[in-house]
Amino acid sequence: AYQHGLRQHPAMQDIVSFYSDTDMEKAAYFYAMQTPATRTAQAKADLEKGEQLSAACSNCHGEQGNSADPATTPSLAGQDETYLIAATQAYASGKRQHDGMKGEAQKLTEQDINALAAYFSAQTAQQVQTYLPDDPARLVQERCSRCHGDRGYSKMPGVPRLAGQIESYIVLAMKEYQDGLRKDKSMVAMAGVLSLLEIKAIAAYYAKQ
Repeated sequence: AYQHGLRQHPAMQDIVSFYSDTDMEKAAYFYAMQTPATRTAQAKADLEKGEQLSAACSNCHGEQGNSADPATTPSLAGQDETYLIAATQAYASGKRQHDGMKGEAQKLTEQDINALAAYFSAQTAQQVQTYLPDDPARLVQERCSRCHGDRGYSKMPGVPRLAGQIESYIVLAMKEYQDGLRKDKSMVAMAGVLSLLEIKAIAAYYAKQ
């Protein structure tokens, strides 16, 4: 979003202008693997009001601000209070573009925004379950092995062996499933949730078997 000008912040735009997609995914993995911080609770009145208001946020951002779908919706639990206030105000004013957030943010008063920010900031963030791209064995086991077999040696008729396959070919095939050029429903579902970095890690894993 910073690269394409959808978010306006000169320092961030300058930093990410040099990043490739892989660079950004590596940075995302690094931060996702860090232990969530615990912040000091704010005034009780703010927390109580914020908890009441947070019910409208939970469908997307999860209970207590821990997102159930971190691939598309950020967690708010434990986030910096000042940042949450600024972000919500930016959505309300249209400085940040998001149809759903703009409508919700515009319903809030200044006191509401402060209370929500205080509440989410005081919540305990859950550790995100993710996979290091240089150790994809667990990801392969959960996503691929049921059909493609242990280490890519398939025993199911009609399912290709991936062990020893050319790395670049596996990457190409997975991207074709993501782009709809290949139509197998199971593979489309599996490939659809993978990042490019994860796909490359899986391809490298199978190529080495």
